[in-house]
Amino acid sequence: MIDHDQRFKTILQEFLPEFFQLFFPHWYARLDFTQLDFLTNEVFPDPTQGQRKILDLVARIRLRDDSGNELAILHIEIESPDSMTLLRERFWKYYSALRLRHGCKVLPIALFLNVGKEGIGREIYTEGMFEEDTLTFRFWYVGLPALEAATYRTGTSHLGMALSALMHQPREERPANTAAVVQSLLQSPLNKHQQHLLLDCALAYGPLDQQQRQETEQLINQAIGANQMPVPPELFPEWKDYFHEKGRSEGAHDTSVRLVTTLLDTRFSPLPPFVPDRLRGMTTDELEKLVPLVVTASSLEELGLSDS
Repeated sequence: MIDHDQRFKTILQEFLPEFFQLFFPHWYARLDFTQLDFLTNEVFPDPTQGQRKILDLVARIRLRDDSGNELAILHIEIESPDSMTLLRERFWKYYSALRLRHGCKVLPIALFLNVGKEGIGREIYTEGMFEEDTLTFRFWYVGLPALEAATYRTGTSHLGMALSALMHQPREERPANTAAVVQSLLQSPLNKHQQHLLLDCALAYGPLDQQQRQETEQLINQAIGANQMPVPPELFPEWKDYFHEKGRSEGAHDTSVRLVTTLLDTRFSPLPPFVPDRLRGMTTDELEKLVPLVVTASSLEELGLSDS
């Protein structure tokens, strides 16, 4: 089972300033992200029963106010269910526990993966007795499915590009849109760890089924070949597993030759006529070792496939 919460928790820890700049720019300027500490995400909403809940992301941050001394707590919950009914009361309990534990203001935000609402907005939880409200609690949310993917895919935020995979877009455009995001991320100045996090997100949520995944890979390969882009070997993890799944079956060597030839043709088309013959002369193990090198090599010579 995919751990959606952990995936997005890791992304937000890496890109938290960009998250606020992207979705809450009016708050971004009032938060000092140079003074940010991620906290142990544990609260006890009901200590009498020993209930323990690990929150998704909790951080202490300094506010950009006149004094420069005020601290606040940022709390973000990542929600993958397609309903927010149960979250409202839980979020109030989390808020109360954090407020009591840390003794400072708390900013609660929910990131919805499958609930859109108004895209970016505010939810209210109330409690009352008789005809009177005794409690009113507000939290803010980002509902990715209600946001327009095109707006964020073509923007300047790399986080926005990756998250556009979960946003509203025509189904038939998803492979091309995902390939465009991957190309932009590969050409970005992000470090390898940051690229990997966002590429993983775009590829995990962009294509909706196996056919779309295959179409997406084909489009990405075409872009890679046309632009001679450096490609991380983990971009398509199934490449490195290909031989373990199929390579030991009958006809493994011929299958391996076809796979490596296809990868080479994607990167260095048109291939010189001698290359397929050279590949057929290799063992299956040698071909297996060649696969991860193909996606990062800048020339056939670098792979030892020059005509000499």
